[in-house]
Amino acid sequence: MKAPHWIWLFFTAIFAGLAIFTFNMSKRSARKIQPFSRPLKQMGTVKILGADIDAPINDFVDDFNKYIKDYNNSMHLQNIITFLGYLAAAITSAVSFCIAAGWLK
Repeated sequence: MKAPHWIWLFFTAIFAGLAIFTFNMSKRSARKIQPFSRPLKQMGTVKILGADIDAPINDFVDDFNKYIKDYNNSMHLQNIITFLGYLAAAITSAVSFCIAAGWLK
C-alpha cells in the first residue's frame, strides 16, 4: 500500500514551523548583569588589605558579562545552524510532496 502524499505536506509544515521558531530564538540573547550600588557609598571609602571593597564584585561582574557575551554568540550561531537544517528539511519535504503528488517527475 502506498503512503498518502499528504504526509509530506504535514512534514513541510512541521519543519517550517520549527525553522521559524529557531530563527526567532536566534535574535534573543541573555542580558548582562549590572553591579549593585552599595548604599551610602558616597559617605566614605572602605578598603580591605589595600583593595577597594567593591573590587571583587566588579571583577566578578566583568568576568560573568564576558561569559554571557560568549554564550550569546554561541547560542546565536547554534540557532542559525539549526534554522538552516530545518529549512533544508522543509524544502526537501515540500519537493517530496510535489514528487509524490505527481507534479514533478
